[in-house]
Amino acid sequence: MKSMFNRGGAWVIAAALCPYQAIAADWSSFDMQYLYSTRFKEPFNDRRVTKRIVTAEYTNAYALGSNYAYVDIAKSSRDELGAVSGEREAPLDFFAEWYHTLSASKLLNTPATLGPIKDVGLLAGLVAGAKSSEFRPETRAYVLGVEAALSAVTGGFQTLSLSLYDDHSANAFGNVDSRRTYRLAHCFGAPFSIGQLQGKLEGFWKLIGPTFNGGKTQFLAQPQVMIDASPWVNAKPATLFLGVEYQYYRNKYGTDTKESHPQLLVKWYL
Repeated sequence: MKSMFNRGGAWVIAAALCPYQAIAADWSSFDMQYLYSTRFKEPFNDRRVTKRIVTAEYTNAYALGSNYAYVDIAKSSRDELGAVSGEREAPLDFFAEWYHTLSASKLLNTPATLGPIKDVGLLAGLVAGAKSSEFRPETRAYVLGVEAALSAVTGGFQTLSLSLYDDHSANAFGNVDSRRTYRLAHCFGAPFSIGQLQGKLEGFWKLIGPTFNGGKTQFLAQPQVMIDASPWVNAKPATLFLGVEYQYYRNKYGTDTKESHPQLLVKWYL
């Protein structure tokens, strides 16, 4: 991963883990997640790949807007194939995203509402990733667009954004012939109850246009269904969740690869 840090990835990680700490937050949330699945797919590989993923996720709101960031560290089983040798490998994969939304309502100190739209804002983000495989993919992209906060059920949230996606990725064979494209994303969350059980549905879907010549439009959806397991371990309510994340990924990384599988999920709020 060293080459990615030399290309400016270190400050992206720092921003993702500690976004705007100098600005007092109205509220903040930090959680750790563990995910596991045996059915991942990688481009140009017919084998199913097992991955164990640890995620750190952070969000806050402050006087002028909000921040959202996460870092994924994934370890693959020895079912991936080297891009040159064709030999089995078990790479480590890092991926991080950070987004800041500047709220029109907060900035102008007046409601920016229209029908189901409860607020609008300027969205800016950074995407960075690296993988210790033979192919050594390095993701680096910049996001700039608009985001609308939409009406949602009590205790839930919903946003829709449309952005410019400026890709500058590379791999072991050099820089990718990348291009600017679009990014459409919908994030959502809603609580629910089943008898005495409390839970929540959270997740997102996003559509990213072709990021390189010959690439395909990517579609990724990751809804999570979780039950509050805190009472089972005598923990503070709404701190430990168990559930499933379903991943549907069409044209993964702009290739013909398709993923569709559940992942076991443990989420712990700190």
